[in-house]
Amino acid sequence: MAELWSAFEQGLADTSNFLWTYPLAILLIAGGIFLTIRIKFFQFRFFGHVLHQTIGQIFNKTKKTGTITPFQAFTSALASTAGATNIVGVPVAISLGGPGALFWMWVVALIGMATKYSEILLGMKYREKNDKNIWVGGPQYYIKKALGWKWVSSAFAFFLMIELIPSTMVQSLLKPRGHLVGLSISPAPLCVQQLP
Repeated sequence: MAELWSAFEQGLADTSNFLWTYPLAILLIAGGIFLTIRIKFFQFRFFGHVLHQTIGQIFNKTKKTGTITPFQAFTSALASTAGATNIVGVPVAISLGGPGALFWMWVVALIGMATKYSEILLGMKYREKNDKNIWVGGPQYYIKKALGWKWVSSAFAFFLMIELIPSTMVQSLLKPRGHLVGLSISPAPLCVQQLP
């Protein structure tokens, strides 16, 4: 049984290492270029307008019924997009790749804006109100409603739910571990250890 599990882990690691090199990079960049052309370079043509409507409106206190303030929208968008990889990955990329790495990150970010814009647009277009009269939407909704692929939509939602389990575990374990290490207390009881 241990050999089967080891083979499964190795296969999973090999697949992940393969996908996260050239195939996904090519797919994401090519998709971003395609969408940039399709939406007629929207992120470049309206860059000033976008900055004015987002960063420029952060401290605007007006709030309509049922909406959130611009500051709340900005902070929730920032919180949902900036993660540990953004904080740690950039300095590592600069230290390994030099200033050129920063340039290419900016280029890919500008191309990626078309992907993000398209995702938000689809989410807004295909959202719906639930039985509590609250707007709900996202990829699982536009996959189901726009493409008609209900099983893909359900699989997406299911696997996203499964992905949240290790993400939440890592975050909830790392915070107390950091405090314990700072206090010179062994964090071993927090970890599930494999028995011999």
